[in-house]
Amino acid sequence: MPHHIFLVDDEEAVRLILTDLFESRGYRITEAVDGAAALEQLKNTSDEDTPDLILADYQMPNLNGVDFLVAAHDICPQAVRILLTAHGDLEVAVNAINEARVYKFITK
Repeated sequence: MPHHIFLVDDEEAVRLILTDLFESRGYRITEAVDGAAALEQLKNTSDEDTPDLILADYQMPNLNGVDFLVAAHDICPQAVRILLTAHGDLEVAVNAINEARVYKFITK
């Protein structure tokens, strides 16, 4: 079974590009348009379908990426968490690492 990536970004173009990239390499992708919608999806995911990797944008409506990843950790702690951001803010990176226990902080 291919690895499952959960992609959370409010920008459709980013989701399309990343989905195309990862699917072309054999990964299975699930998408959400913001942190709040993503949390609902994660809460309704079966144990067999939990993502291996959660890739989330920082700046999104309804719930930012750090807050989403903190909550996502409680739902599926085994998933690797990566935060994407267009802002290379050191404080955001520190909060992401300390609060959401992200594996990587990547600037777009």
